[in-house]
Amino acid sequence: GSQKAEFIKSKISHALTSEAGNSARVFVSNVVQQLLFENVAFTVSLVAGLSDWKSHASWTAYAATFKTFYVTLENNLFTYSTVSNNAIASCTDVSRLVPVEERIDRLAALKAAYGSRCKVIIATQEPHGNEPLVRRVLDEHGVPCDSLLLGIPSAATHVLSSDLNSAW
Repeated sequence: GSQKAEFIKSKISHALTSEAGNSARVFVSNVVQQLLFENVAFTVSLVAGLSDWKSHASWTAYAATFKTFYVTLENNLFTYSTVSNNAIASCTDVSRLVPVEERIDRLAALKAAYGSRCKVIIATQEPHGNEPLVRRVLDEHGVPCDSLLLGIPSAATHVLSSDLNSAW
């Protein structure tokens, strides 16, 4: 057990510090090949969905086909009209919630274009207790959402995708 693990670790470490220096990359196939050459016994386990891309360029090209859009709810997909004391309303006061339709439509179009290779993360300053309300508002307005991050301060407003940002 642990001797094999140390052996594999030493082989990976050697590969990373060999000719190519710190820029070397080691793939599963490299480790298996080395184990076979050195007659090291190991067990093969089938793992669903494991792919060895053989080269970093192949992996990079494949990974580029996936997109993650991280978008804030406040002042991005929705605006909130101010209340009389100049405080900002929240999802608890849905009547003051104003959707920015063109942004919601653009996000939905991007999600549809990328399909299963796209993940939409919505961040909001709404507290965790408001999750059912936030999800209801997102559903009512057709906002795609794969993951919802609650309790993110409004000062942490980000749009981290050139595809999505170009629509703004």
